[in-house]
Amino acid sequence: MTVEMIAAFVAAGVALLVGLGGVAASFFQATRVAKVTLQSQLNASKIDALVTVLRHVELRGMAIQDHIFNLTMAEHTGEGWEDYRPGPQNREVSAPQRTDLAEAAALVAAYGDQRVRSAFERWSRAVENWNNKYEDLRFAWSEGERDPVRPADLAVQKNGELAARRNLGEVVNAALRK
Repeated sequence: MTVEMIAAFVAAGVALLVGLGGVAASFFQATRVAKVTLQSQLNASKIDALVTVLRHVELRGMAIQDHIFNLTMAEHTGEGWEDYRPGPQNREVSAPQRTDLAEAAALVAAYGDQRVRSAFERWSRAVENWNNKYEDLRFAWSEGERDPVRPADLAVQKNGELAARRNLGEVVNAALRK
């Protein structure tokens, strides 16, 4: 073998190594891009999910607050007592469907971290506290109770739901900023 042939073989070997290195680099770069893209899609799904949770929570929370306002502050001609009570007009109460709240719970379970799940559970307990209190009032009315509901009567439920909802919003905000 001549020196030129050896040089040609060495050059061909180097070219082969460079070519294989390029293929390997392209493969690893494509894998990295795919991973980053997948992570971006997951982050976008998480944002959409937690924003949906907050929308359902806000709608339910506002419905509770409006219902409490109607019972304690608004003008009344009934719903538990017969005497007319002057005041602002009743607010329309449009609570989300239970399926919306079930969707919110499922999204929290799927996308929420431990802090989000704990904050959602706290808010859910506040809603349940309101539901129980309202059922107690309805039972009293069905038994003939006619005393008006004062703001102080529902202050625990009103403030508890509002504080839990605000806390959930802050926790979700912090989770999305990570």
